[in-house]
Amino acid sequence: MDSTQLGQLQGELLAAGVAPRHARRIVGELRDHRSDLIEQLRDNGMGSGAAALEASARMGPTASVLEDVLARPELLSIARRRPAVVFMLIPAVAYVLIGAGAMFAVFTYVGNHFSAHPPDFTPAEQGLVSMALTFARVGIEWCLPMALVTYFMRLATLRGVRSPWLWLGVLLLAALGSLPQLTLELSAETRMLVGGVGIVDDWLHWLSWRALSVVIAALATYLYVSRRAKLLPARQSAGPRR
Repeated sequence: MDSTQLGQLQGELLAAGVAPRHARRIVGELRDHRSDLIEQLRDNGMGSGAAALEASARMGPTASVLEDVLARPELLSIARRRPAVVFMLIPAVAYVLIGAGAMFAVFTYVGNHFSAHPPDFTPAEQGLVSMALTFARVGIEWCLPMALVTYFMRLATLRGVRSPWLWLGVLLLAALGSLPQLTLELSAETRMLVGGVGIVDDWLHWLSWRALSVVIAALATYLYVSRRAKLLPARQSAGPRR
């Protein structure tokens, strides 16, 4: 086990589902152990190159270390031990909380504006409400579910998670992101700002398009991160270009 293999071992541990802190600690301990072996062999009169080769031989292959680590479930990340919580429950709760927070921020911003400047329903103020509603709709109905599914799909791919809970979470986010319909308008009768969240009327139409965007984001992230993960070991083995 040489220094290059130790560098690759951390990526292999993470891909196998080991928690990042444990992967860093294990590789760090192995590096220290290898350095101590090399120093001990050099003190016994062995040359630097020969000492490095001997230390690598004594430490054995990385496959044995990986096998020993995976035999201890407590070293696995919570993403591997509790995939239903990490990839289904947390993204759904995050969508609801972040979406509610964003709606509150939009209502507060527009409401404060009209409390300081009582609305006379000028085109500029109508435009402000329209712009705020557009940003809220695009952000909550489209961008937020795609951002969440991209983050958690990337996490799952890097941690080597192959659980059906992952794809159930993707479908749940797709459904959650497809159903809400945001409203924000100025009431001509009460001269107040009126807003709320409901379910889309033509739900089948929006469910198909908005859900499809979430699924595409999940697949694109999976393919991209998987490809990057496969190319990285090859680049590390090739070493720096001259």
